[in-house]
Amino acid sequence: MSCLCSFEELGRNIPEEVVLEKDKTYIFMLEEHAMAVKMLTTLRRHADIISNLNEYFYPQNDSQNFNTDWRTQIVRRVFKR
Repeated sequence: MSCLCSFEELGRNIPEEVVLEKDKTYIFMLEEHAMAVKMLTTLRRHADIISNLNEYFYPQNDSQNFNTDWRTQIVRRVFKR
């Protein structure tokens, strides 16, 4: 899935047929990095901005490999793991 949006805007930008399911892990392609992200809450298309990213996303990232704040990155694509 392609989106080119912030994590906060992901619910507004994913296609209607896409559901990121709770407890599943997806590969998020960011501006500068790719990382596995476990979903803590099921995410479907909706109009609201996601205000508390930590309720939805659990990045499984090695801080020695990527130490930029993931919340500031643009999500380019999301793949099923």
